[in-house]
Amino acid sequence: MSDFIFSNRQYNSGDLSKSLLKIHADTVVATKEYSGEWGTLAFITNHYNGYSSFENDRYILIVLGGPVLKFHSNVCEKFEGNYNTFRIFDLWKNKGKTQWDKHLSGPFSIICIDKDEQKLEIITDLMSFIPIYKTTKRGTSDEIIIGSHIDIIANVSNRNDNFDLVSIADTFINRSICYPYTVYKGIFQLAPASINTIDIRTMQENTSFYWMPKEEGMKKDFNETVLELRSLLTKSIEDICRESNSIGILMSGGEDSRAILSSIPKHSRVTGHIFVDLPNREMKIAQKVARVHNINLKVGYRSNSHYIDQLKECTKLIGSQHEFIHVHSYKFHEEFKLNEFDVVLGGLFSDALFKGSRINTLNKKVEFLPDKVDFNHEKVKFKRDNYRLFKEEILKEVNERRERHKSFIKQIRPISFHEWYQLWPATMLNSVANISGNRRLFKSYEPFLDNEIVKLSAVTPQQWKLNRKLFHNATKPFLKETWYIPHSTGMFPYAGYSVNVPLKFLTKTLRYVFESKINHSPWPIWKNVVDSKESLHQINKLKGKESEIYNIFNEKVKNQLNNNLDPIQILLLLQLNSINN
Repeated sequence: MSDFIFSNRQYNSGDLSKSLLKIHADTVVATKEYSGEWGTLAFITNHYNGYSSFENDRYILIVLGGPVLKFHSNVCEKFEGNYNTFRIFDLWKNKGKTQWDKHLSGPFSIICIDKDEQKLEIITDLMSFIPIYKTTKRGTSDEIIIGSHIDIIANVSNRNDNFDLVSIADTFINRSICYPYTVYKGIFQLAPASINTIDIRTMQENTSFYWMPKEEGMKKDFNETVLELRSLLTKSIEDICRESNSIGILMSGGEDSRAILSSIPKHSRVTGHIFVDLPNREMKIAQKVARVHNINLKVGYRSNSHYIDQLKECTKLIGSQHEFIHVHSYKFHEEFKLNEFDVVLGGLFSDALFKGSRINTLNKKVEFLPDKVDFNHEKVKFKRDNYRLFKEEILKEVNERRERHKSFIKQIRPISFHEWYQLWPATMLNSVANISGNRRLFKSYEPFLDNEIVKLSAVTPQQWKLNRKLFHNATKPFLKETWYIPHSTGMFPYAGYSVNVPLKFLTKTLRYVFESKINHSPWPIWKNVVDSKESLHQINKLKGKESEIYNIFNEKVKNQLNNNLDPIQILLLLQLNSINN
């Protein structure tokens, strides 16, 4: 299942399913419903192999995503029907031996209904890569609604016009909404790595954590940790690709995708995919890597209006809680038939988990100086422009929410709390929208989201993550075949930090002198996107149609937002205005 919605009220047959069909604007998807005195459960059938729904006389169990099962000798076999769903049920309900942090790996959510006891159980994954939301129907206190798509829940619960202005300001400022809040008042996110039990008759709830990223048992030996990360990454890819006849991989000019590509079992049939604005350095580097590994690379080209053209569809797909711009594969998933692959691999979250992208450092702005951890940086800080753009009372509440979440994380991570308050749950990262989009379009797998890899990150000292120290040493054997091919940023992934300082300086200098001045990034130039004819047309349509969300802005700038917001903020404004339209 890519999405579900549950209510403890019995709905007319098909009503909740119709609401789910709005997610996939131009694609035909199959839905299914179960209903009884316990309520109604509707869901979109799962395209991950082996994860159809399971029902017997007492239980109903559905799985979102395609978790890698690690409690069986034939790990992650791609059986049809509900084979894998039943294996989870059997281990959990029949044998009572489930260890959620060890037996299921990667993005998932489990929804189980005990029809006899009228009890609902929901298990969230280690980091809430697939977030689940809960609310009660507006104007009532006896109907509970739970689901995986924020806007569908808002519509069914009559909260779709009840925006949380603090959350909206938060996403403009920080590009994510602070856990556990959402874009709507009264709708909240369930905890990551949690077992949530709800008595449907009394609506009593109980939540317990099966794992927390505690700052305990930190690694002491660097070389041992290098070998452990290398082994875990290799095993993660082997587990994902086992029994897969066709494998797709999302590539770039970076190091993550080439490390993963090198680790794929050699007998596999692999096809690479990259999406760029035009034939640029990023594409050419990916082509060189593809030739070394003897795979076909397909290139998708974007126009300046590509993201604007897909704005409504992508927002419907992932919901207004997440940034639609991260759904890079939309439309290309049809062009390249990504849904026909058994597995499509990505390289997401390696930066966040092992390269210190969320660690506050002393030398962040000086490119050629080594990063060092800044342990004195505690307070949430806003950019100076935000004081001018947003109302003071809104800014105050945004700050208080983030400080509360940070205080909670500080209890379990006294030293590295500033890094992990941005990581746990994963919805604190705007890039989680990439998972939200891809998993709904094709059988997406992210090797770095393996449970053991995530847990290793939690016990890795911050100093080892900076300057690619741990990551470089762990992945170096995977990068050997492409040692002479530079990263799109100018450094050479096979080399370490000290070697890369002069190499990167030389490469960037040569590129500046001899390379054409075009967009060499895998990302578009966002100013060009918002300046496109299609974007300006959408912006002009907003004039004179101010909605409630404009109340987050100061009166002085409200009438000139185009001149005061950066390109990403303008795209967010367009996205939020597309809700319910």
